[in-house]
Amino acid sequence: MTDRHVFGSLPQRDPMDEMKESRWTVSKSSKARWRTRGLASSWLSSLVISALAITAVFYLPQIVGVLSAGMLLLLLGAPVITARYSNKLADEWEKDESTDSLVADERELVRTASEQYMIALSLEDGPPEFLGDLGRLIRALPMNLGFCLIVSLEKCESSVLYDNDLLDDSSEWIVNSLSPEGLESFLLNQAGLWETSVSIAAQLPDRNGQGAFESAIHGALPAKGWERFSVQQLMTLILNRSFASQDPRFYALGNELTKWLIQLKSELASEVGSNVPGEFVSPIREAKYDLALGHSINPETMLEGPPVGLVKNDLKNGLLICGGNRNERVGVLANLVEELLNSGKHVMLLSTDTQMLDLASLHHSGIPLQLADDLILNPVNSDGMNSLRYVSKLKKALEILNGRAFGAATDFELALQRAVSVPDATLADVTLNDDTPVVAEEGGSSKQSTSDPSRDTLRGMEVIRVLRDGVGARAFYGKQTVPMSSLAENPLAVITVELGSPELDIFAWDLLSMKLSGIAPDNELVVILDSPQNLLAMNSRYPDRSKWVHDIVSNLLRLDGLIISVDGPSNLDSEVLNQLGSSICLRLRDSRDVAVANDILKLTVVGHGIHSKSRRSSRETSFVRTLDSDMAILSHQAEELSYPIQLNTSPTLDPLTGNQIRERLKLLQRYEEPEPTSQSLLAHAVRENKELAARILELLDRYEPLTEKAIQSFLNQESLSTADMTQILYRLEKASLILRGHESHSGVDYRNYRLTLKGRMALRQFSEEVSQSQ
Repeated sequence: MTDRHVFGSLPQRDPMDEMKESRWTVSKSSKARWRTRGLASSWLSSLVISALAITAVFYLPQIVGVLSAGMLLLLLGAPVITARYSNKLADEWEKDESTDSLVADERELVRTASEQYMIALSLEDGPPEFLGDLGRLIRALPMNLGFCLIVSLEKCESSVLYDNDLLDDSSEWIVNSLSPEGLESFLLNQAGLWETSVSIAAQLPDRNGQGAFESAIHGALPAKGWERFSVQQLMTLILNRSFASQDPRFYALGNELTKWLIQLKSELASEVGSNVPGEFVSPIREAKYDLALGHSINPETMLEGPPVGLVKNDLKNGLLICGGNRNERVGVLANLVEELLNSGKHVMLLSTDTQMLDLASLHHSGIPLQLADDLILNPVNSDGMNSLRYVSKLKKALEILNGRAFGAATDFELALQRAVSVPDATLADVTLNDDTPVVAEEGGSSKQSTSDPSRDTLRGMEVIRVLRDGVGARAFYGKQTVPMSSLAENPLAVITVELGSPELDIFAWDLLSMKLSGIAPDNELVVILDSPQNLLAMNSRYPDRSKWVHDIVSNLLRLDGLIISVDGPSNLDSEVLNQLGSSICLRLRDSRDVAVANDILKLTVVGHGIHSKSRRSSRETSFVRTLDSDMAILSHQAEELSYPIQLNTSPTLDPLTGNQIRERLKLLQRYEEPEPTSQSLLAHAVRENKELAARILELLDRYEPLTEKAIQSFLNQESLSTADMTQILYRLEKASLILRGHESHSGVDYRNYRLTLKGRMALRQFSEEVSQSQ
C-alpha cells in the first residue's frame, strides 16, 4: 500500500530512474559522433611479426647477436652518416639551379638568398569535431609569401565502422541497426568515408613569424593533433617536390570535409577570394551571338562556361555600360568597338575624356577629333535635317545656355529660320533685321508689327552672341568642319567634348545628338556616348528637361545601335534608363547605383505580367560591390536572368602620334560638301532639291502671285514633298529668283511670291538641261 499524499498517492518507483535506465536516446540529426578518428593498426600484421620474432629467437639465436652488433655499430657511426647525408643534400641543392641552397638548423630551414624561413605542420589525429573552415584559415595566415595546404583523401570501405569501434554509443547503435545496404546509403548521403591527411607548409619572412603562424593554425583549425615537421622531413619532402605523399592519419566523412577544408571558390567569403553567389543562373550551352564579350561563369564552381556575347538587337534596343573605373570601361568599349569594326559596322564615339582618342588606333582609318581644336560645329547648319524641325530643336537646345525655356520669342525663331535656310550660313547670319517687310500669313492681322523685340528674343540673341563672340566661338562659330553624314561614312570616328563650361558642354552634346539623329538609319552606324553630359539627371536646369532627353534617346535609337557608358547608373535620367534594354554592369560601390542596378539587372523581379516573381537577393547585390576588374554582370533580352561573365582581354591601344593624327585629319578634306556640278542659276541657289525648286518656279510663272499656302496646296496635289519648301523659298528669295510681297483682301494681309526676270532665266536654263539629258 502506497503512502497517502495531499496531491495523491506516491508511485512505487520514480519514473526518472526508469528514463535513466532506458537504452533509447533522442537525436536531432543523423550526424555521426566519433569516439576516435585514428587509423587502427592491423592486428594480423602485428601477430605475424611477433610469431616470426619468437621463432627466430628460439631456433636461430645467432640472429639476435647479429642484430645487437648492428645496432651498436649504427649508434657509433650515426654522426658520420648524418654529416655525409647533409653534404650529399647540399651537393644536390647546388646542382639544382631552380632552387637556392637551404641551411638547416634545429627548428627551421633558412633560405640564404633572401632570408626566408620555411615551416610545415601536419595533423596527426583528427579531432572529434572539425571546427573552423578554409575561409577562416586564409584570413588568419600571413599571405605575404603564400602557403600550401594539402588534404589527401583515400576512400575506404564501410566495414571499417563495424570493425574499428570508431563511433560513440549513440551513433554506433544507429549504425548497427542498419543493414549493409542501408549503411552504404547512409555513407553515400554523408559523401562517403575517407582516410585523410592534412599538411600545411609556408614560407615566412623572418624567424619570429613561426609562433604567429602556428598560433594562427591552432586558432583557425582547433585540434590537438598538429605536429611540426622536422628539418629532415622538410628537406626530404622538398627534394621530392611533393607534400602530397603523406600517409593517411584519420577517418572523416565527406560532408564534414566539405564544411571544413574542402571548399569551392564560390563557398568562400568575398573578402577571401572570388565568389559568385549561387543565386545566379548561368547558361550551360553556347548560344548564337554577333559580338563576343567573354565567357559565362559557373556560380558553383567558378569555372568558365560557354562563350557569351551580344546580338544586334541588344544594340538596336540600347545598351548601358555602367560601373567600374575609367580604365575598366575603356577596356570594355575597346572590345566592343573592335568587334563592331570586324562585323562591318561604322562606329562614332563621343566622350568627355581625351583618353578615348586612343581608340581611333583600332582602325587604320580611325579619325580622332577634339571639339574646338579639330572640329567646329555650326549650330545653324541643319546637316540635312528638315529646317523647320531642326530650328525647333535648336531653339530647345539653346535653352540650356539661356537658363530657362524660351517663351514668346517669335522674332528669335524667325531669325534662326532665316539663318538655317541660307547655304553656308554661320552664327553671324542670325540677325533680327530683315530687308524685306515681314507680314502675317492668312488669317493674321493686317497691321505690321512695329513693337520692340520681346525679352525672350533679346535673351536668345545674347545666347547667340556668347556662341559667336564669347567662349563658345572656338567650337561653334564658323563653317562646320565636316558634315555628320560624312563622319558616319568613316569606319571609326572619335570625338571628345571638353569646353571647360558645363553649360557649353551640355549644349555641345545636345547639338551632336541632334545632328546624329538626322543621319539616315540604314548606314549601319553605331553611336557610343561615353559620359553624355546632356543625359545626366543632375544637369536638369528646368522641369521639362526629361521630355527633351527622352526625345534625344528615342531619335538615336533609330540608328543601327546605341551604347551609353556612365560611371554610375543613378546619374542618368530615368527617361534614359527606361529606353535601354540591355546592360553590362561592372563593379558598383555607391548605394544609389546599386539600388538602380537591382532593377536594371533584374535582381528584384523575374518574369513579366501575372507570371512575375518578386525576389530579393542580398548575396547578388553584395556581389555587385565586389566584382573583379575583369568580371561583369550581363543582362540582355535574350536571357530572362542576368549572370556573371569573364570579360575578354581588351585590345592593346597604341596612342596616335601627332603626325599620325595630322595625316588622318587630312582625310576630312575629301568629306567637304561638294560644289554643284551644274553651272545653272538654280543649282547655285538651292544646291539640292532642284526639281522641287523648278516646280515652284513653274507654278509662279503660271499663276503668280501665289501665297505660301497656295504653293503648298499645288505641291500636295502632285504628291510632292513640302518638308523643305520654306527653306527653298527663302533660298530662292535670297538668290533674287523670286520676290516676296504682300496683298490685302478684306483687311487681311497675305504674303505672296512673284517670279523675277532672273527666275525666268533660271527656269529656262533648267528646262534646257533636262531636255539635253534626255
